[in-house]
Amino acid sequence: MEQQHFVEKPLRDKAAATVPGIEEPFAERLREAGIKYAYQLLGKFLRLEKDEAKFKSWLRYKCGEGFGKNRQDQVYQCYKEWSDRHIK
Repeated sequence: MEQQHFVEKPLRDKAAATVPGIEEPFAERLREAGIKYAYQLLGKFLRLEKDEAKFKSWLRYKCGEGFGKNRQDQVYQCYKEWSDRHIK
């Protein structure tokens, strides 16, 4: 899913795999960690107080070493933009 499209729409029941930067097998690793939906990943982002370093570190830990910097940046930016737009 394109980042702009992701940011503009409500999360509802979007799968975590629809978040830009998260494809298989990374989505599977998140499901194994109990995160099936994009809103659950948003919850983690918010629990980490939108902290970029903490969120990226957590993503790398859950998704594995193959989850590189570009993917981490993309996921972080999506959630930062989404929360800036939808959470006041």
